[in-house]
Order: sequence, then C-alpha cells, then structure tokens
Amino acid sequence: MVDRLIERVALAMQRPLVAMPCPAAWGMGAYLTVGVDAKIGDDWGSMAPIAIPTLQDLGVANDHAPAPSEDADEEDLVDLEVEMSA
Repeated sequence: MVDRLIERVALAMQRPLVAMPCPAAWGMGAYLTVGVDAKIGDDWGSMAPIAIPTLQDLGVANDHAPAPSEDADEEDLVDLEVEMSA
C-alpha cells in the first residue's frame, strides 16, 4: 500500500499548476511543475529519504491541463468544457 500511496501523492504534488502557465520559449511545458522530495519512517527520528516517481516516470506530460483528482471535479471540468465550446 505504501508504494501505491507514494505514487498517488507524488502525482498530486507534482501536478502542473494551471494557474501558472509557462511561455513556450522556456521549454518547461505548458504549466509550472514543482519537484518534491519525500521521507518515510515509523517516527520523526527514523525518517529516511525515499525515491519518488517523477511525472515522466508516471507517464504524465506537461503539455496540457492536469486531470482533476476527484469525480466531482471531473464533472465540473466537463461542464466547463461544454460551456466554453458553446
């Protein structure tokens, strides 16, 4: 379960920030992304660094808006897309 949790948290924390678009000339992708580090342990004294997957490791491109993480958010996004295309 820990590996699955680490993957989900790493994806959520590194998700492109739609509110911060990047100019194409920068070559960083469409939106700003932030790298993260993580540690794991039974208590604060025994925390040890762990390798976390990057967006590239997870097969996520930074050339489009990120997918919403919750079903309700996805419904809102679909509604917004319909409104914008109308």
